[in-house]
Amino acid sequence: KIKEFKPDLIILNGFKGNLINLVKSFREYNLIKDNNTICTYDLLDAAEDLSPEMLEGLRVIVPQFETRTSRRLNDWKKAFYNKFYRKARYTDAYAYDMTYAIYYAAKNKKPNESFTNALLNVKFNGITGPFSFDSTGDLKLNLDVGYYKNGKLLVEQFKK
Repeated sequence: KIKEFKPDLIILNGFKGNLINLVKSFREYNLIKDNNTICTYDLLDAAEDLSPEMLEGLRVIVPQFETRTSRRLNDWKKAFYNKFYRKARYTDAYAYDMTYAIYYAAKNKKPNESFTNALLNVKFNGITGPFSFDSTGDLKLNLDVGYYKNGKLLVEQFKK
């Protein structure tokens, strides 16, 4: 049915299992071509179970935890591995930063201030990058657009 519409952009959303099956099906029907498909960052999890050919050219929204590097971030990833014997994922980094945000809010909460307000006012440089909330209470995310080439995740470079 999708093929009949000849879409010039396909957006795939879902969890790991959904994305694996969608990518395989869309490849089978030749719907994914010319970098016309972008996926949510759950594709990072699905990529472990997809071949380089299945991933080729897929665009993906990527937390900068996965695409940027610094000495502090590399040290954190190394310490994480040494403690848990596995590679840190973006979900681990967000959990770490959120735990610190809760700690920081509790420690710096003013008398008569709600904990929610104290948490929403937290600002720090976390493992995931600058950590703060927007005016609606959503976490400000630090994201890149990546794409797969020869089985490797690369970051899209945009001109300012």
